[in-house]
Amino acid sequence: MGLVDRLEKIGRLVLWLTLAATCVIIPLEYTKRQAAAQREVSAAQAKQDALAAQLEEMRAAAAKRASGPERITLASVGPFMHVLNEERARAEIWFTNVSPRAGVICLIAKAQNDASGSHTASLPVCRAVAPYESSINMTFMLAGNSVDSICKNGCTLSFVDAKDSPNTSDVN
Repeated sequence: MGLVDRLEKIGRLVLWLTLAATCVIIPLEYTKRQAAAQREVSAAQAKQDALAAQLEEMRAAAAKRASGPERITLASVGPFMHVLNEERARAEIWFTNVSPRAGVICLIAKAQNDASGSHTASLPVCRAVAPYESSINMTFMLAGNSVDSICKNGCTLSFVDAKDSPNTSDVN
């Protein structure tokens, strides 16, 4: 065997090793790149889903704002102070909003004689309430003749949330 045969065998060996390495490395590299591309697609999809969720939240908030202010109920206000001025046929209530919520509170004042069971009610009074607003005062006008006749021996004052209709018959 001559030198040429040996060089030819060495050349073929190098060629086969290169070809074998290429057949193994190219699929491995292709798989790595496909996995990286899939991770990028997944990350982009996650970002798109997060943006879609934020957009939906913003649309819901806009729809809520468009539908009007949130109603605040008397029960959610917490402690309050109130007084009935029988002489002037007025009732007043004071409370503080100690929360970040804002909205509108609508109440009806009801003066009732516990002995006779007769009562009179004011028209609904509504007031916008800001977040963390303190010393909120609402004044209610009661029918003067009714207060005089009903509250001769004293009355109990109570408040109820006004319904969506401006009818005072819902205080019975």
